Amino acid sequence: MSNQQLANIESTLQILVKGQEALRGDVSKLDGRVSDLDGKVSKLDDRLTDLDRHMHVLHESALATIKDLIPPVDPEPRAAQASLDELRVGIGHRLEPLELVVAEHSQDIEKLKESRARPSRRPV
Repeated sequence: MSNQQLANIESTLQILVKGQEALRGDVSKLDGRVSDLDGKVSKLDDRLTDLDRHMHVLHESALATIKDLIPPVDPEPRAAQASLDELRVGIGHRLEPLELVVAEHSQDIEKLKESRARPSRRPV
């Protein structure tokens, strides 16, 4: 090997050593930043735990408020069933005439369609 080649190799090694030192410095800085992030994540985790606890309290409070707003249920199921039966009868009385009218209109429409479908017999 010539002196020139050895000098080139030595120069390359010096560049690599400097790059390695710079890389170690960068890694050291990153380690510091990661440590800072770990601390921040830990604080954030603590705050989320606290928030979760508060949310559970608020949820229970909301459920209690909603429960207070709901009217009491009739303890007598027969009375409730009787009310439903009355509603069904009332609705039935209102719907039956409408159903009859709809059925009559449907028949009239069918008759009109049939009469239009037949060829007309007009005198010529």
